[in-house]
Amino acid sequence: MKKLLILIIVCLTCWILAGFSQQSDLIFSHKFHLQEAGAKCSDCHQPVSTSQSPQDNLLPAMQTCYNCHDEKDTECKMCHTDPDAAQEVPRIVRLQAKFAHQLHAKSDQDCKVCHAGIELRESPAGVGQIPAENKMP
Repeated sequence: MKKLLILIIVCLTCWILAGFSQQSDLIFSHKFHLQEAGAKCSDCHQPVSTSQSPQDNLLPAMQTCYNCHDEKDTECKMCHTDPDAAQEVPRIVRLQAKFAHQLHAKSDQDCKVCHAGIELRESPAGVGQIPAENKMP
């Protein structure tokens, strides 16, 4: 009986977490941009250099994409699965600790130290690329 209760709790927890996972309609490959196009994290995530709070929005605005992509020639369907119902990328808000990206950016610490595996993702960052509070340097 105790094992069944634990199993039910684990299943419910997974189901709830799946419902709160980051969903996005974006077509975006970190792997392509970082490995093949030679972009640096700071090319798209410029606010990192001044961020002093985990509440800061460090996600690139669409205008940031136009620093490399031509605004007139880039079709919406290149980046959105459903351009007619494009969604704003949801923020990952579970990390509430005081954390200053600015200090790490100024020290030239490699982003992959905390955001492990981001350079291999064929999609936007997921919860797995956001470090747990106890894993931050």
